[in-house]
Order: sequence, then C-alpha cells, then structure tokens
Amino acid sequence: MLHGRAGLSPIMVGREAELAALRALLGRVPGDDGLPPVAVVGGEAGVGKTRLLRELCETTDARVLAAQAQEGDAARPFALLRAVLASTVAAWEAFPDELRAREHAIRHVLHPLLSLAPHHAGDHAAEAPDEQHSAEEFALAAAALLQHAVGEGPAVVVLEDLHWADAESIALWERLTVSPGLPALLVATFRPEHVDRRHALARALPEIERQRSVAHVPVDRLTPEALTELLAAVYGKPATATTVQTLHARTLGNAFFVEELIAGSGTGDPDDLPGAELPWNAAEAVLRRVDELDAETRAVLDAAAVLGPRVDFELLAAVIGVGERDLLAHLHELERRGLVTEGAADVFGFRHALAREAISSQLFDRERRRLHDAALAALEDGGSDDYVALAQHAAAAGRRDALARFAGQGARRLLAEGASGEALRLAELALADPDELASDREASLREHAAQAAWRVGALEVAGHHAEVWRARAAEQGDLAGEARALRQLASVRWFEADTQAHWEALEAALEVARQLGDHPEHAWCLAYRSQRHGLTGEGEEAVRWADAALELAERIGSEEIVPFTLVNKGIVLTDTPGREEEGLDLLDRARREAQRLDQPHALIRACHNALVCLLHEMPGRLDEARRVLALNVDATRRYGHDIFAFDLVDQESQLAAVEGDLDQAERVVSGRPTRYPVLTAQNRAVLAAERGEAEPARSTFSAALEADGPGVGDRGDGSGPSPPIGRDGTARGGSPVVTGFLGAVAAHLLDDPELARRSVARVLAHVSERPPGNRGFAGHLCDTILNVARFDEVGDDQLEELHRAALAEHQTNRLPEVARLADAEAALAERRGDHATAVVRARDALARSDLPLAVTWYAEARARLARALAALGEREQAQAEAQAALAHLERWPGVRRERIAALARRLGAASPHEGRGTDEGAGLTAREREVLRLIAQGHSNREIAERLFIARKTAAVHVSNILRKTGTASRTEAAAWAHAHRLTEPSEPAG
Repeated sequence: MLHGRAGLSPIMVGREAELAALRALLGRVPGDDGLPPVAVVGGEAGVGKTRLLRELCETTDARVLAAQAQEGDAARPFALLRAVLASTVAAWEAFPDELRAREHAIRHVLHPLLSLAPHHAGDHAAEAPDEQHSAEEFALAAAALLQHAVGEGPAVVVLEDLHWADAESIALWERLTVSPGLPALLVATFRPEHVDRRHALARALPEIERQRSVAHVPVDRLTPEALTELLAAVYGKPATATTVQTLHARTLGNAFFVEELIAGSGTGDPDDLPGAELPWNAAEAVLRRVDELDAETRAVLDAAAVLGPRVDFELLAAVIGVGERDLLAHLHELERRGLVTEGAADVFGFRHALAREAISSQLFDRERRRLHDAALAALEDGGSDDYVALAQHAAAAGRRDALARFAGQGARRLLAEGASGEALRLAELALADPDELASDREASLREHAAQAAWRVGALEVAGHHAEVWRARAAEQGDLAGEARALRQLASVRWFEADTQAHWEALEAALEVARQLGDHPEHAWCLAYRSQRHGLTGEGEEAVRWADAALELAERIGSEEIVPFTLVNKGIVLTDTPGREEEGLDLLDRARREAQRLDQPHALIRACHNALVCLLHEMPGRLDEARRVLALNVDATRRYGHDIFAFDLVDQESQLAAVEGDLDQAERVVSGRPTRYPVLTAQNRAVLAAERGEAEPARSTFSAALEADGPGVGDRGDGSGPSPPIGRDGTARGGSPVVTGFLGAVAAHLLDDPELARRSVARVLAHVSERPPGNRGFAGHLCDTILNVARFDEVGDDQLEELHRAALAEHQTNRLPEVARLADAEAALAERRGDHATAVVRARDALARSDLPLAVTWYAEARARLARALAALGEREQAQAEAQAALAHLERWPGVRRERIAALARRLGAASPHEGRGTDEGAGLTAREREVLRLIAQGHSNREIAERLFIARKTAAVHVSNILRKTGTASRTEAAAWAHAHRLTEPSEPAG
C-alpha cells in the first residue's frame, strides 16, 4: 500500500513526463531482454514521489504490490518485504503448495506477519521458528515469495523510501532486478540526501546498472508554472502571479510544503493567500491542523508519533489505555484529516514523516519517555521477542538495564543471522552510557560489538571494543573472556597491518589461556598461534602449534576448534612444493567440518586458501575453483563477514582474468567497496587502460608513484588480494612493489615510457624489502619485465636487476612461475634482438595451455613469439601465433586486442614473394631505411646515433617517423615489419 497523502489537488500536476516514462516501462513487461523493467524514482522528502506512483498504480490494470519502508527498518531484516506481502498473506487460507519447498525459511522471513492473521493461529506458533537458515536461503525464500505474489503478471512492485529499508530488502530488490522472466515493473523510490556512500543502496544501484539498464526518474520541485496549475485545480480558479511567486518563494516548490500552507491558511480564495496569516514552515502548518483535535485524539496522535513510524493497534491501545472502539474512532478522525493511514492489517503510520517529526518534537522529553516506557511494558507483558523494538523503547525510556539485556539478546541473534551491521548498531546503542552498566554486562556487549565491527571491517571500532572487553573481563577474573578478547584484538591488529601489536596480543592471549589448563579457549589460542606462524611463512612452526591445538581439542572433546586448525595445516601444505594436493584435501576436509559445525570464519578461510592454490598454482582445475568460489561467496555474505569482501573481489577478478571476461572483471573490481581503496583504485585504473582510457590510469599512478610510503605488508598465507591481471593473491593495498607493477602494466597499455620508467624505479626501490620465497612475488617481477622491456627509457641494468631478483624468488616446481619467467626472458631476448632465443623461451613459456594465467598473458606471450618468428623469416608460423593470440582475447576488447589485431594484419599483408626494399606503402626515406635496418638488428637509439654519426635526439625522431609510417606500435614490431618486407640488409648505394 502507498502511504503518502492523496493531495489537495484532484489532478496530478507537473509530473506528466515522469508518469509517461513509468507507463512506457510498464508497457514493456516483460522486458526485451527477459528481465523486469526497473525504475528508480528519486527526490527530496515531500516533493511528490508517492503522488506520482499513486497515479501510476490507480490508472493501470496490472496487479499492484506496494509498501513503504519506515525509519528504523534498517535493523529489521525483510521488514519491507513483509509490508509488501501483508495483504497477500492475510488472504491465504492455507500455505501455498508451490512454496512448500521453502516453507520453513518463508515462515521465518514472514514472522510475525503470519501470527497477526487470526485464521493462521492454529497453523503457526507465535514464536519465531528456531531452525537456522543461511542468509542465502532467506533471500531465496523472499524472492520466491514475491514471485509467487506477482504470479503471471503483469504487476507493478513499488518499494518506497529505500533509504530507510533494511539491507536484506535492498538485496532482495537487487536480486529481483536480474530475475529472468519476472513479469513486473520494479519501482523503487529514495531520498538522495539520505544515502551516503556507505549505504546499502549506494552499493546496490551501481551493481544493478552494471548488469542491466535502469530508468532513472528524478522528481524535482514544482516549477512556478506547475504551482499555478496546482492552485487552479485546488481552488477552481486561477491565482495571480503575486500569489504564485509568494508561495513558490516560501516553499521552494516542495509539494508537501505547498499543500500544508494551503491547508493551514483557512481561505477559499488563492488571491487571499498573500495577505493571510500563513505559517512559515511545514512543521507549523502540521501543528496548526493538529491544534483543532480534541484532547483524546491528540493523545493518540502524540503516542503514535513517539512510538515509531509504524505502530501496531494493540500496542497503541495498551499505551494509551483506551478501548478498541474508542481507539478506532480516534484513528478514523486522524485518517480523515490526512494525518495517519493504515498500512498492513492493524498497523498504522503517518502519511508523511515530516508530520510525525513535527508532532513528536512538540512533546517534552518526560512525555516521550513515559510513552516509550508504556510501550516497553506492553511488549514485555505480551512476551515479544522483537529485541530491536524492545531495546529501542528501553533506550528512549531511559531504562538502562532493560536496554542492555535486550540489546545483548538482539545483537547475538543478529550476529547469528549474518546481520553484522545491525548487531553493531544495537550493541552500541546499549553502550552509549557504559558507566551505567554492570561490568559483566558491558563485557558481553563489548564482545558482540567487537565481533560485529570486525566482520564489517570497522577495524578501529572493533579494536576499541576489544580493548575495553579485555579490561572488563580482567576485572571480573574471567580468564576465558580475556583470552577471547585478546584473540579478537590480534585479528584486528593483523588486518590493520600492525604485526607487532598482533603478535603481542596473541602472546598475551596464550599466556592467559595457559592458566585455564585443559580448556577450549586454550586450544583456540594454540590454533591462533599456529595461524600466526603460517601468516609469516614459518610452516614447520605452524604445523607444530596446529598439532598441539588438535591434540588438546581431541582430549577435551572440543571439535569446534578442528576446522580452523586444519585450515592452518592446509595452508602450509599448499605452499609446500610437491604437497599441494595434500593441502587441498586438508582444506576440503576443513570446509566440510566447518559447515557441519557452523564455523563461518574457518569455512571462509578454507575456501579462500584453496582458491589461492587453485587459481595460482594448479593447472586444469578451473571447474573446482568455480565451485569453491561459489561456496566462499555464499559463506561470506551469509555470515555478514564484509571484512573479507576484498578477498572475494580478488578471487572473482582472478577468475574473470583467467577466463578472459573483461566485462566481468570490471563489474567485480568496480562493484564492491573494499578495505583497500588504494589498490582497488589502481586495479580500476588498469582496467580503464585496457579499454584505452588514459586519464584514469595516468592520474591514479601519477599520484601513487609520487607517494613513497611503506604501504601495507604482504601476507604469507596468500590471504590478500592481487590485481585482476596478477596471479599471486598476496599483495595488500598500497604495497610499493604492487603499485610499481600495476604502473608498469598501465605504461604498457598506454605506451607511456615515462610511466614505465617511474614504475620500474618504484619496484627496484622496494624489492629488497621483500623476504625471499613468498608466493607470487617472482611473478610480479617477471610481469614487470614483460610490460617495460620495450621501452628504451628503462635501462638494461634495471631490467637485469629485475631479472636477478626474479631468479632469486623463482620456485622451479611451480608451473605458472616457470612459464612467467620463461616469458620474461623471451622479452629480454627480444629487446636484445636475439630472436632465436626469444622463440625458444616463448615456446617454453607456452608449453602448457591449461595454466591458471590470465588470457592477457597468453595473448602477449603468443604475440611476442609471433614477432620473433617473423624476425627470423618464419612468416607462416608467425601468422598462426598472431591469430592464436587474438583468439585468447575474444572477450577482452581494448588496447591489447587492437594491437595484436594490427600485428596479425601486418604479418598477413605482404606476400613472401615481394621483392626486397618494397617500401612504397610506407614511404620511408633512405635514412629511415638505414635506421630501420639497425632497429631490426636490435640496436638502441644511442647505438644508432653512434653508427650513423647523428644526434641521439635525431635518431629518436627517425624511429618515431618509422613507427608512424609503418603503422607499428613498438621497435620490435617495426623489426618484424622490416623482416617481412626484406629491408634488413643494407640498401644498394644510390646513383
């Protein structure tokens, strides 16, 4: 139901274009692409969004499902869905058979909506179902519900005020927008001023728009012309220009303000308005109308304004202390005056939030506290388990003990349901005045807050709560609680890259836990110590501490510790040459145990580290990687572990790069917020450069290469992100070496020698800071060589230093590393003009076609082989390699594909029988032919200048002219062109 006011005007004015756009979308249900049309209606409060949608819904034969989110809904999962389906569910005589497969999850999602319908009382208990479901199961149940309600269509689904909606309802809306075959127009409204970049809607909208088209229908304030039309419609006669100007100046064209001022004026003539004693703001307009109410009706209105955006009839009756008949009479009067309306059955709310705010603000604090106290008592007497509502009323009533109790129960439930952000808000509501809390109660709330904040990536907040939690546990002599707090603090410090503080917290936790003896917390601390050694590459120590944890867990029967500890051992084995399969088997066992025991952290770690191995090490295992990735995505979202969002971005972008899907890589890297904005921005800049968009890459790396901070260190367990075209999974945001490597990629794509020079300097300046042997680092060094070897501005000595560093890191048993090193050495040989060696090493690199390497790597390696073959006169083989390189880039459009396509055309353009020196198409001068011959022999600009007794700058000009005339992109391609056109031998003397 649409809750907004009907309006004073009998007709809608000033919205004809917006209404036509919405009707056109409805006429296209289902969409041409099989997806439901989507419209997003935005505008400030009171501007007329609801009036527009009411006009649409009242003038269509389509089924209408509509609801409006209310302030406070953010902490109530699926609140908006329940509002949409209230009338549908109320009409059920029995649970629909087609929904039986998801019945339990659906009952949970709809609770307590079903219990409000008397004819369901025998079917459903009043309590929420106790069976646990994942967030994904709830989402699928919610989607099935709405699809059932839509039926065969066509339908209009209107979700109003998404800026107040809960994250689950927003996620459901996002899911519906990409649901094939849904016969409905999906319309959402929101107030832009209420949506910041952290809002769930701010994340959902860009993601939707990357997958499908969205119609934006902005609703602006009324123009003076529209206001003239509105006044004529309301009064039945035109208003003077002075009246219009006065009202427009006072209201700025906000439709709600306009109508409140008209309603409060008490005049029947628009031209009387300028001289009337008008209220000067909407609050005064609302209150003037409220002043006409009798005392009892005003008391009902005051209570409704204080108790919340939506109030249950029974709760309102209990708070006011009036009978059903009298309360209904008061509500009818308030509805007649356009102040309140009934939404779902027996649930009442204000027609406009501004009216509720104006009325509530006129009450004394004591009056508001008394009403909240009465609501709290009524909910408690009724046995409510709506801990969010109980906590909110307790807070507003000043009932600190009750607030702490209900906030703790609610936060615990929300954490179990994966609603980590809501759990944090609820816990912090009770912690607003910690001096009023008992020490044990505060410790419990701090525990919930620390866990929730860590899960959503609010590390500073999580660290603060963990520190205080530890202090309160210590005050009580709660050794287990103190050790848990220290473990949580250690996790926070690791993600903050404070390795010293991380280590100190772990040592302190273990010291406290030892005092417990054979206790589960002692085993947990041993497991965390094992994890620490794995993170720092100390495999033997990691296994030793893991075995100690497993032995203690088995002795005391604490199997919940096993999955986490098995992950630690699995990481070590996957990073041990020749034992990767053992490690993957152990991680698989850890995943299964974590699922059985409901251990989300262990499950996510097991998935992630298996993917690190599968996507970086193991040939021919992409199908397995896809399955594990799907499980990881589900677990991370189901349990609300937003802190691992970047790891998902890393894994999904890695897979997109290996599969050669540039669109998907862009969607993944651009579509989600992460804890590493610097690295994310650099990855996005590289992908922009892939498309040929130079400015984002140049500005991003110009700023990054000017800064020379230490960045965040790399992780030994492979738990961190890597660039979408990288392979290691170890680079953390801001790492100088990774910044340099990505800058080198951008330089190659943009043909920017200065960026190449600066990027190599950055890598070399920090290469010695990296301890040897860490996974993936050699690959970064090799790929840096690949991307800058063609630039004269990068010195031979610099390339040799990169090569030596790569050899020092190189692990001969890791096939992807072997291939990347061979390719780097082919690039160095190509730079020297040693085309025979370039062919040998390029073929070594390409010996296997099933390595988990990006298609861009394969394409560039084959193009390099094609150029070297052409330089040796192997024209037919070169053409085949160029075509194979192009095939890799079928779904990777942009600069790389264009360059390789140009190479393929050049290799196929000239006949093998063309005579030597046929340069008619290029128009080279005699001097340029000389320079080209020296280029083909592998000489640098300096060497060319010395041989021809010309200035180096003049040599560079000749090289530029040659590249332009031959249509080549690099010296290497120019050399291949020279060989193909038989211009590699000295020209006959003129004359």
